[in-house]
Amino acid sequence: MRSFFVSLALLLFVSVCANAKQLEGRVFKNGIATEVYMKVPTGLFKGKPQFEPMQFRIKAKGKGDEKWIRLDPREVDRLEFEYNGETYSMVSLYGKKGAEMLVGRRKKMFVRELVGGELSLYTYHYSTKTFSDDSFETDYEKYILYKRGQELMVPRALNFRKEVSRYISDKPHLSERVMN
Repeated sequence: MRSFFVSLALLLFVSVCANAKQLEGRVFKNGIATEVYMKVPTGLFKGKPQFEPMQFRIKAKGKGDEKWIRLDPREVDRLEFEYNGETYSMVSLYGKKGAEMLVGRRKKMFVRELVGGELSLYTYHYSTKTFSDDSFETDYEKYILYKRGQELMVPRALNFRKEVSRYISDKPHLSERVMN
C-alpha cells in the first residue's frame, strides 16, 4: 500500500514538473516560414522556456493538422516562438563547420540565438548533476560565436576576451570593445 502512495506522489510530481505549453510559432526551412503550434517545455518554477530538451528535437503541428510530429535540426533551419511577451529564436547547427566540437558525434542540434546577423551569438544549454546523490542539477550555458561562412567558435572561459577578440579581429571596433 505504501508503494502505491509513493508511486502516485511520484507520478504527480513528474506531471507537474514536466510542464509543456502549446505555443504559436514559426518554423523556417530554406527561408520559407510555416506557422505552427509547438510544444515548448517550461519549468514550473522558472517561468521561462527550458531550452535543453528542445535542442535535439521539438514537437510541432501545422495550424490545421491534428497530428504532432517531431522535428529535428536536419529538417528545420530555424524556429521562433513567443513566450510571456518575449520572442525566442533557435537555430539549427546542422551542416555548420565546427558543430562537432560542441556536440561530438551528434552534429545536429538547435541552439538559442541571442544576436543574429553577420556575426551571431548563440547559447548551448546543458545541466550537470552536483552532489554525490545526483539529486540536484545545475543549469549552464555555453556561448557560441558564428561568422557567416566560417567555423563556429566556442570561447573557453579562461581566455574568453582574448579568443573572442581574435575571432572578430576583422571588426576592429568590436574587437577593441571586447578587450576593454
